[in-house]
Amino acid sequence: MSYKVEVKNRGGMEFTAKSEHGEFRIDADGKAIEPLETLLAALGSCAGVYIRKYAQSANIQMDLFTIDLEAELAKGFPSYFKKIRMTIDLNGAVISDLQKNALLQFIKNCPVLNTLENEPAVETVLV
Repeated sequence: MSYKVEVKNRGGMEFTAKSEHGEFRIDADGKAIEPLETLLAALGSCAGVYIRKYAQSANIQMDLFTIDLEAELAKGFPSYFKKIRMTIDLNGAVISDLQKNALLQFIKNCPVLNTLENEPAVETVLV
């Protein structure tokens, strides 16, 4: 399976990211979600999908939950996140310690998390 996203500059530091499923605005000047925040959002929402999948497969009653992500940029060059902390609040869902550990392991199936941990090759072509 492959994925495709088109990112168009809308002037200045504003961009629109569009896929076949939808689009959203990005603005590096802070007038919309910023580029690094979109990376965190991708990680959090992917983990959220795997939390929901685990809850369904384990027949765990789970209402809405929250995932907070915080990241710290490394000092110097090149610029990159040196640490990302993902905090999951299951909003009172009752799960055993065994289920909690299984859930944390299941989240590791998230392709965004695996991509970040495996240093993907990024090919850049200028046309």
